[in-house]
Amino acid sequence: MAFYDGFLKAELSGIYTISDICQGMSFRTYKRVHLNDNTTYVLMITPTDKPLEDGQSALEGVIRPFIKVNRYLADLGVHVPEIKAVDEALGLVLLEDFGHDTFYDLYQSQPVSLSHYKSAVDILVKLYNNTSLENLPEYGENLATIRGDFFLDDYLPALRGGVASTQAEYEELHRILSEIYNTVTQVSWGTILWDYHSPNLMPTGQKGDKMVGVLDFQDAKYGPLSYDLASLLYDARFPFPAKERQVLFDYFVEQAGVDDIQAFKDSFEMAGLLRNIGVLGRFARSAYRDGRPEFLSKIDILWPYIDEVLENPVALDLKSFLMRVMPKERLIAV
Repeated sequence: MAFYDGFLKAELSGIYTISDICQGMSFRTYKRVHLNDNTTYVLMITPTDKPLEDGQSALEGVIRPFIKVNRYLADLGVHVPEIKAVDEALGLVLLEDFGHDTFYDLYQSQPVSLSHYKSAVDILVKLYNNTSLENLPEYGENLATIRGDFFLDDYLPALRGGVASTQAEYEELHRILSEIYNTVTQVSWGTILWDYHSPNLMPTGQKGDKMVGVLDFQDAKYGPLSYDLASLLYDARFPFPAKERQVLFDYFVEQAGVDDIQAFKDSFEMAGLLRNIGVLGRFARSAYRDGRPEFLSKIDILWPYIDEVLENPVALDLKSFLMRVMPKERLIAV
């Protein structure tokens, strides 16, 4: 008998069965709960026996923020899973099931649907044009420079045969990324959902505001409103086409009524750059520390994005730094 069976039996009527749901890099796990009448739910399980990387408990850092942001998004008309039941002590949240296929499942191997992606962008327009949720953690400079730490801790040493990054490299990269962060901040701020990308978005088969469901948002922050658009259109999980990225960028700035388009474009590109520099390190860490080598094959998705935005003059110092410290071979053998 699983530890969550008592919770499920108290909340559901009748017999149920459980199946696993594939997870990404999250430490959370997900189960699909099947009832005899073909109704299904998703059970989100957050381990409560150890703190998160930032020292918070699962309750403080995941469950309560998830519930808070869920309510905020629902009030804005964003399609989020209805919460059926919660057990804070066990780290359990029982959710409406939107289905099986996320954007990632659908579009990693076929052309992206502009109608689906425009619907996803429409959600970001709502966030741009509405008052932010209160009392969110702020996207501070430390969250930008820590991306450099991920890169220097795990990715660069893996390329250099295990040779650790030097203190001078950490100091130089922190300085460079702090300057890039300043560019990212020069746009309107509001609620950003943080991991707004293909694994966390799902077509629902419905129309209008409910065409796309948002699955994951407990890490929401108060930050520059270019950030989620960059997460969406510089997707680290599959190669997002440049032509469609430009179409959707233009669509966003028109629908949102962005005044200074060049400043927003610089912020958007630099937000994507900061994110993907960090993702390089995360993928390397997942492979070597966590025993998940499948992430190494995705590194070649990231470099075309990075090379593209390194041509922005704002990134000149970072481009110079990378050319100096990296070997010619940028991919890690799988």
